[in-house]
Amino acid sequence: MKILFKVFPVFISIIFLLGFSSCLKKKEIESIVKVPDSQFHGVNLGDTPKQVMVAEQGNKLGDKSNGENFISYEFELEEGENYYVGYSFDQGKLYDIQVDFFLKTPDRAEELYSQFKDFYTLKFGQSHIEEGYTVWADKAKDKQVTVSLIDESTEYRKGEGKLSLSLFNINY
Repeated sequence: MKILFKVFPVFISIIFLLGFSSCLKKKEIESIVKVPDSQFHGVNLGDTPKQVMVAEQGNKLGDKSNGENFISYEFELEEGENYYVGYSFDQGKLYDIQVDFFLKTPDRAEELYSQFKDFYTLKFGQSHIEEGYTVWADKAKDKQVTVSLIDESTEYRKGEGKLSLSLFNINY
């Protein structure tokens, strides 16, 4: 019985730490996506450049815009890790979102990949693998959205991680 009293607090501590760690991971993905009912960063395909700029206002390290048909931003995840978001427009409507994550290690890329996979599976349902990409398709409500995600760490710099995320209108 004395062993139980010694082991029980350790067991409870481990469960608490695992639960806390899980909450931190969830918050990281939520801080990247920003608005859970949006497709990414509070933005949805079909939005205007003005809507995108309003959604991104105050969230950027740098606006790398290139004319009225392309807007891009740079963001920091944590020290030594960042990501770039590029928004492409045609006829005043957003049709493509490209995101590249540059991470400290391949393990970080794997962790973030897993979080995105969970997020988009909850949002759009089961994914499938297509030419190395994990792909989701949302054809509900005439959105016609395809999301693709790939961990490119093995092709990137040795010891560093890289993810690419694309959201695009499949009818464009």
